[in-house]
Amino acid sequence: MRRAFICCSLKMVESDFRPTILTGLLQIVFGIFKLARFMKFVPRTVMTGFVNSLAILIFIAQLEHFVGETWVMYALVALTLAIIYLLPYLTKTVPSTLVEIIVVTAIVLVLNIGVRNVGDMGALTH
Repeated sequence: MRRAFICCSLKMVESDFRPTILTGLLQIVFGIFKLARFMKFVPRTVMTGFVNSLAILIFIAQLEHFVGETWVMYALVALTLAIIYLLPYLTKTVPSTLVEIIVVTAIVLVLNIGVRNVGDMGALTH
């Protein structure tokens, strides 16, 4: 059962990889040729819908990694969300997501907390 779930997850990652790279390349091309002026023709609702659907896909893809973890991982997730949402009340000069990445990574490395990372999920295939 678990093997089939991992297989489906890998297929989902593979199917998301190409459009992500293509989107990045399109952004680079748009930047090089100064095509930002054409963005006014894309309705705000379309942009918002695209970004929200992408966020939902990322969230759903991460849910499987929360199952069976220790309380430490959930505490780190709570700390992460607290920094992201509460830091802007103190200062907006530094992006809260950048601070969150640095603080939580430093805590995990300094305290040698045994949480899983990307490298623990398996080797990349060529």
